[in-house]
Amino acid sequence: MKKYLIVLCSLLLVGLTACTADNGNKKEETNPFKGTTWVSEDLDPVTWTFTFSEKEVVFDYANTATGSTEQYKSTYTYTANTVTFNMTVWSGIVWKFKGTVTGNTMHLVDSGTEQNDIHVTKK
Repeated sequence: MKKYLIVLCSLLLVGLTACTADNGNKKEETNPFKGTTWVSEDLDPVTWTFTFSEKEVVFDYANTATGSTEQYKSTYTYTANTVTFNMTVWSGIVWKFKGTVTGNTMHLVDSGTEQNDIHVTKK
């Protein structure tokens, strides 16, 4: 009889723990890039600005010496502190950027046509 009582209590405990309700406490993944702007500081007289929305990155190029400005857009993907995007600029040149964030600095490395390697700061 004691064995049956122990088995019954064990089954009851297993049943209660296995049937707990999911109260919708899922941890949502937040996009660390959404709503951020990153600006180059070491390319004088040129400024590169990358602005991230929900799914798109906008690249603004400004050259204070010539007064020229240009803008390009691309979609991006991210995992944790790394962002990846391909962007076609200046008559078909393709940049294949991978950016890694450390604090308020992002190191962008281009494995595409021009092999850019820059640092941008979060504003």
